[in-house]
Amino acid sequence: IMVLSGSEQGIDLCVRAFVNPHDVVLVEQSTFFPALQALRSADARIIPVPIDEFGMRTELLGGFCSRFHPKLIYTNPTFHNPTGSTLPPARRRELLETAMKYRCLVVEDDPYGELRYSGERVAALKGMENTGYVVYLSTFSKAITPGLRTGWLIADHHVITRLASLRRMIDQHTSASSQRICMELLRGDEAGRHV
Repeated sequence: IMVLSGSEQGIDLCVRAFVNPHDVVLVEQSTFFPALQALRSADARIIPVPIDEFGMRTELLGGFCSRFHPKLIYTNPTFHNPTGSTLPPARRRELLETAMKYRCLVVEDDPYGELRYSGERVAALKGMENTGYVVYLSTFSKAITPGLRTGWLIADHHVITRLASLRRMIDQHTSASSQRICMELLRGDEAGRHV
């Protein structure tokens, strides 16, 4: 786990670490604009995968992977921004199987996962695999308060090591006061009651 200054920092670090100019990155047809900005800044070739009311049409993903050989798939599978859709478990499995088959890293952006008002929680992609293909990102800024620029990234140790060395060039650490606020909120059930 790496504590971040917001999950957008995690997106930026992943792009800097894994995307070279002209590398192909697959994204949902509509996606989080700052992620597109980060990818454009790396001169990535961004290919949109069609979506429907349930999110990314993963039955098309194999064709996109065999044709374009992507380096990375960026996805927001739970309460997708901007559509609000949540990718069903079967599609999540299909996404993971395709990523593993084509040896493609998946960056799972989950800023809204705690904001469920009804229904059952759907397992994160990172929680469904143990092969190291998924980098999971989340943040306190959506569920707690926008000004709290504290997020986190969960990935295999070798990925964290690579991202940590890059991060040292950008900033040394996340604000200690923000981390302390998050720690106090997580103690007991303050954060749960707040959400």
